[in-house]
Amino acid sequence: MLLSNTAIFAALDDGRLVIEPEPTPREPEQSKKSPYDSTAINLTLGNVLNIPKDSLSIVYDISAGNVSETLATTYNKKTLADGESFILSPNTLITWQYEGAY
Repeated sequence: MLLSNTAIFAALDDGRLVIEPEPTPREPEQSKKSPYDSTAINLTLGNVLNIPKDSLSIVYDISAGNVSETLATTYNKKTLADGESFILSPNTLITWQYEGAY
């Protein structure tokens, strides 16, 4: 299902869609572009990515405890420069690391 930006706003307003924190501004401001497009929301999370090392096949058992040590040894950390993009390849899982302010 695709929702228009006005339908997205209505769903946010009546609680059918919850995004915390909600991206702002809804309408473009002179100093900041709106994260809302006609049928999409830009949910840029940050600039630090964990990208899996090549040729690894791993199963994570999250019930066994913290997987952060396993992630540290099986993923490469990549910090994107401001404005730098990242192309996500098909069938690839990356994780995002929050470092700093939104």
